[in-house]
Amino acid sequence: MAKDYYLPRSDKKKTLWLNNFTVRLPYYAATLGINQATLVSVQNDAKMFEYAVKLVDSFSKTKKDKTNFKNQLRDGPETKTPLNVPQFSIQKPPTSVPPGIFKRITSLVRKIKVHDNYTPAIGKHLDIIGPDTYLDFNTLKPKLKVRQIILDWID
Repeated sequence: MAKDYYLPRSDKKKTLWLNNFTVRLPYYAATLGINQATLVSVQNDAKMFEYAVKLVDSFSKTKKDKTNFKNQLRDGPETKTPLNVPQFSIQKPPTSVPPGIFKRITSLVRKIKVHDNYTPAIGKHLDIIGPDTYLDFNTLKPKLKVRQIILDWID
């Protein structure tokens, strides 16, 4: 049976997946020949990616709050009570990592899957086996893309 890709598409789901992978990987490190430096690298990647996703989310929320504040200052009703100025704070970033987190992770997953001690049970626990793909041919609808066709008449 065909399998879907194991890695989620959205950043939030990737964060959850990577955090789970990071927690479970040490259980199989000795079995799969994964050294301590690799485990630390995966942990740092997971922390930094989660930080980056939260950073973007917090900036989006902060932008909205600050825009509302600015709009109230500009167009709000006249009162004698000043508005509370929105603050912005963010936690200290984790250990810096190089770009390409998911390139490193997918490379590690490929190495895990070809290791002599790898089993489907390990893959299932590490969540590196995608879900089964089911095609229901009764409800399958083709996606068609129409392109311009030019016909020339030859005499």
